[in-house]
Amino acid sequence: MNDNRWGYFKDWASALGFAGVALPTSGDASYLVPDCTVAVRQTVQMLWKPGATVSALELLGELRKALPVLPGGAYSTAVGLDSPGENVAGSALSFALLRGADEGWVALERNADARRFMSVHDPDRPTYPRSYSSVKIFKDPNG
Repeated sequence: MNDNRWGYFKDWASALGFAGVALPTSGDASYLVPDCTVAVRQTVQMLWKPGATVSALELLGELRKALPVLPGGAYSTAVGLDSPGENVAGSALSFALLRGADEGWVALERNADARRFMSVHDPDRPTYPRSYSSVKIFKDPNG
């Protein structure tokens, strides 16, 4: 392994918002944890104003367009990775959106009369994904 390249990757992955340094468990803080939450939060805040309500599938499509490395995005599929589906967020984006709901910069909503839903993977219920029809955007409480 080339430590120089790994160092640059860690810096870029963190700077682009696709990974974070793991909490050291053995005194070694060199491990990265994949986490696209920062990139997703910044993109959501850039694309929509606080107070906007967006169709969940529109949000999914726009995020994949803006962040093509996300599963289902253009770059991801171009390098041969399987898309989770046109209405499925995939586990990485699902994590970011659920974290966003916990942190208060989005609210994931389910309208009873909606015709189309985005499927979000919930690690607490892996066999039963959550379905959302719209996403309400809030000002980032941390920024």
